[in-house]
Amino acid sequence: RNGKPDGALFISQCENDDSYIQHMRDNGVPVVVINRKTKVAGVTNVIPDEYHGVFQAIEYAIRLGHKKFGLIKGTPKFTSTHYREQGFRDAIAKHPEAKVVEQAVIDGNYSRESGFHAMNKILMNSEFPSLVFCSNDETAAGAIKSCQKFGLQVPTDISLMGFDNADYAKFMVPGLTTIYKPVDEITRIGVEQLKDLMEGNSKSDQALKKIVTTELIIRDSVADLR
Repeated sequence: RNGKPDGALFISQCENDDSYIQHMRDNGVPVVVINRKTKVAGVTNVIPDEYHGVFQAIEYAIRLGHKKFGLIKGTPKFTSTHYREQGFRDAIAKHPEAKVVEQAVIDGNYSRESGFHAMNKILMNSEFPSLVFCSNDETAAGAIKSCQKFGLQVPTDISLMGFDNADYAKFMVPGLTTIYKPVDEITRIGVEQLKDLMEGNSKSDQALKKIVTTELIIRDSVADLR
């Protein structure tokens, strides 16, 4: 119909997408954005609760006796990177006995390669965190490779956490403690919402903000220091 789509489901990672989302909405196309909170008014959003997922994971590590933390960040312009770091920092700030080792906070880009190089930097520092939070499982896989290069064992010498609960996380050595991001559920809800909008069952000005909870998956990559 006039070359205009009947509806659009956006899997969005960063704010750069907002101008196109706004353009679609201005043209009367029903729009649902999944994976990231959009600033475009009146758009239905289905997003994972990344902040609380990381917050709970770090609280778990602190309960196990971890006090010094490092972080390998994700891609700078992705909003997920921001929420994951915020959850990490806020959980640590809540506990006076815990601290962020700032020289062990390294930029990454969600790839194994970046995890490997970032972990190399962390392991060459004078102050050593007992746990490094890796912003996704790919990063954690690279970080484990770096630990092996330095002759360190995870979690005996240093603990690691990831995010996503990728299929391979349970097969890593050691099995990776990570945060499950329910991608299938987010997508399913997004598709349902778009279908409702396209069929006129829900009004586009009654934008829904649906937050899907994440879950800590405990495996073997975090040492109990108690």
